Amino acid sequence: MISGRCDPAFGAVGEAFAANFAEQGEVGAAVCVMVDGDVVVDLVGGWADQAARRPWLPTTMVDFYLPRHPEMEERARTRLSRMLTAVWAVVLLLLAILSRTGGHVVEIGLSIASVTWGEMLGAFLLGTLTRRATQNGTIVGMIIGVIVNLILWQQPGPFAVGHSWALPKVAFIWYVLIGAMITTTVGYIASLLLPQQERATAA
Repeated sequence: MISGRCDPAFGAVGEAFAANFAEQGEVGAAVCVMVDGDVVVDLVGGWADQAARRPWLPTTMVDFYLPRHPEMEERARTRLSRMLTAVWAVVLLLLAILSRTGGHVVEIGLSIASVTWGEMLGAFLLGTLTRRATQNGTIVGMIIGVIVNLILWQQPGPFAVGHSWALPKVAFIWYVLIGAMITTTVGYIASLLLPQQERATAA
């Protein structure tokens, strides 16, 4: 559950970061190392809360606020995270409203972006709603979700199913819902089907 990048010259830092989870029981952590203004190590991993329900991922909270306020209590972190989520939701809503006057280019851009937004939402739901989801299972769900959305995105028109029924052209505004549902469902099932040893390692 460690993500980010690490320059090969600083591989020992990455190894020590990973060992902190494997050997010391670290819950969640992040490390960033800069040399002469260049980022050579930028790693995050584990969980953002003691209950291990929210993965520690690069976010506004992790990247900008916590480094300046490391002593912040867990309850305050959760409250601020929810507030920031609401703020970004409002920002995206306003952008969506403004994009109505943006013409065909904006519609194409949103349709492309919507292919993957649902899968990211599905991964978030898996990490939030259940503790049985594994990293590999979630990845499988996201891959299937992206494939389905890509097929829908490239669908030229109604697709005939038999002689009496046809699948209509799906508008891009449905891609997020479809991707989230597929990622959540397939990801959960795939997590359960993984061998017990792999599931424990991924968790």
